[in-house]
Amino acid sequence: MNLKEKRPYIGNVAQLFDVKDYKFEGGRAHGVRATDVTTSAGLSVTVTADRAMDFASIRFKGVNMGYMTPVGVASPNLYQHDGPNFLRNFTAGFLTTCGLTSIGSPSEDNGESFGQHGRFANIPAEQYCVSTDVTDEDATVHMSGIMRQVAFFGENISLKREITINNTESIIRFTDTVKNEDLFKVAYMHLYHFNIGYPFLSPATKIYLPSLSVRARTPYAEQGINDWNHADEASLDIEEMCYYHEVKKLPNGRVGYVAYNHDLHMGVCYEYDGNELDWFNQWKCMQSGNYVMGIEPCNGGLEGRDVASRDKTLKYLQPGAENKMDFVIEFFEGDDRLEELIKKYELKR
Repeated sequence: MNLKEKRPYIGNVAQLFDVKDYKFEGGRAHGVRATDVTTSAGLSVTVTADRAMDFASIRFKGVNMGYMTPVGVASPNLYQHDGPNFLRNFTAGFLTTCGLTSIGSPSEDNGESFGQHGRFANIPAEQYCVSTDVTDEDATVHMSGIMRQVAFFGENISLKREITINNTESIIRFTDTVKNEDLFKVAYMHLYHFNIGYPFLSPATKIYLPSLSVRARTPYAEQGINDWNHADEASLDIEEMCYYHEVKKLPNGRVGYVAYNHDLHMGVCYEYDGNELDWFNQWKCMQSGNYVMGIEPCNGGLEGRDVASRDKTLKYLQPGAENKMDFVIEFFEGDDRLEELIKKYELKR
């Protein structure tokens, strides 16, 4: 039945499609603006407007999909920029967006200090807007906002994020438009820190990438390179591992990859623009209590802004230049759909 046909059975559309705007009260999250979206397709999504409109939490059919650090949702007012202090305000969630002038390790470049993974994840949205479109056929929520990373005598970069979620599709679509608002070129580093966690992430979870090659970031990670594509049992005696992948793009430049739990018969598929985000990092942490897998399209390495500058991989945005990146994130059930996605994106088994 379409929505019109269901109307005689409901008093309010919120019975089927619920959108709530609110602020957190108390504790580290005090004052953080957020929006919860619950759909008939089984999605429950929390977007934190005051944390770059990232996805703090996603559940599909009642199953938690992301990872929440012990920090939890935290106000950007608590953010400390220096060194690794990013971790003191790191929610993780289903998505943390990193950048926009540095990603990866803390560093110093040309006399300027850069903290871990940059400032962007702690920038609140301006012009934040949530609207719903309810028709006889269906209902859709649209969210948009602008985050500005700016400093006097420094960078002036804006990112406009537009998110769309339909009531009857288990799909999140979002588009980021990054623009250099300054009259000078600016260094540009950008990473999408997608995180999966328990119970979706378990030893039954396998990662399907169109990986052409894989390289460990550290000698310790090299020890586990043959097992990069699946999760392991949690252990106190294991450290985090990171890998760089060279991924295959489709003729249209798109890249797709899948995480799938073979016990739950449930998965998530990510599709993005591989021309704009031409690096790919995997973070595998099977440590007890810190059990998470990050699968992260990006536009540069994670060794630090200084290394990117020295090895000439650092990218720049020219004055007035824009980069647009759109993502399609599909949550699905069933081995048949998994096989369709493996074929569509030419994924390695």
